[in-house]
Amino acid sequence: MITNMDKSNADKDSYSRKLTDSERERMDKLREQYENEGRFPEGKVAVVDKEEDAKEGQITFVTTTRTYVIPEKEMTDEQILQIIDYGYKEDYSLRQERRETEENYDGVVSDEQVAENEEKIKSSNGMSKEAAKELAAKYIKNIYDIDVSEYDVDVNANYDSSYEVHFQKDNSIIVNIDAVNKQLEYIHIDEYEVENNNEKADENLFTNYADTVKEIIINKANLAETDSKYHYEYTLTEDGKVQAGIMSYYFEKSNGKVVQIRVNCKEQKIIDVAIYTEKQIVTK
Repeated sequence: MITNMDKSNADKDSYSRKLTDSERERMDKLREQYENEGRFPEGKVAVVDKEEDAKEGQITFVTTTRTYVIPEKEMTDEQILQIIDYGYKEDYSLRQERRETEENYDGVVSDEQVAENEEKIKSSNGMSKEAAKELAAKYIKNIYDIDVSEYDVDVNANYDSSYEVHFQKDNSIIVNIDAVNKQLEYIHIDEYEVENNNEKADENLFTNYADTVKEIIINKANLAETDSKYHYEYTLTEDGKVQAGIMSYYFEKSNGKVVQIRVNCKEQKIIDVAIYTEKQIVTK
């Protein structure tokens, strides 16, 4: 489910027309079959930037409005499955891309490659390891209000001219810092990660916590502008609960990048923050 919290042109329910009761009922059942029985679509959703480019006769996702263009007649099970599949793959690909970064130096990358990565950063006038560690600690303090001065710290240079800073103590915090532009790319804390813990949907909770998210992301961490357009997303289970107890906020920055914040609904805590280009958000 997608709910907009700005004055953009995006349709509130994210479809080009209102779903019928039958479509909603079948979507709940098909989502359960998708998750538990491995029932997948044969085709896939088309992705375009403008609604006028929507593919005739094909379910199409419009990136600029985050709207599914669907046929006027009632959708088939196949078409509904395509929408379900696209939503899951979109969320998975964003999370997996960042999780893979966390594992880059788990005995896989050689010392020679690390040294080469560090030299690449140095030749680009990038920041030092120590500066990256200090900046990462600042983001952790601003976003999570955690002092990591007593944490064990490991800093490694990535192939893409970023530093992966790993803080370890009672919990584990991963921070990726763009060494050239000297800014946050990604931050994740394992303490608030939720697995298979569905939470009752509560619109008041979502909208009220949005103010807290804005305060942290805009004023404390300085990751988005005060006039950034934003919305939140979550997926409902058949019994009306938020799947995995996780929801996501998206802030659209003026430079074309998007800040994604995943939140633990039960704890009302930020799990992670990632900054993407719009292309990364919609390209699968």
